[in-house]
Amino acid sequence: MRHPDTVISPWHGTAIVRLDGSIVTEYEAIVYQDPSRYKAWFIEGDEAPFYYEEVSGID
Repeated sequence: MRHPDTVISPWHGTAIVRLDGSIVTEYEAIVYQDPSRYKAWFIEGDEAPFYYEEVSGID
């Protein structure tokens, strides 16, 4: 079960919840290229984000 827009395996990237509610796996570098576009969600006690939520679209 994977979104058609996901082109990499989950263990090679990070989950991103898109504005439309779809969940895709992307390389984390995508987030680093435009960090104000994403909100990181953490699990208590973990230092790395569990997933990212897209909070704004492309301008």
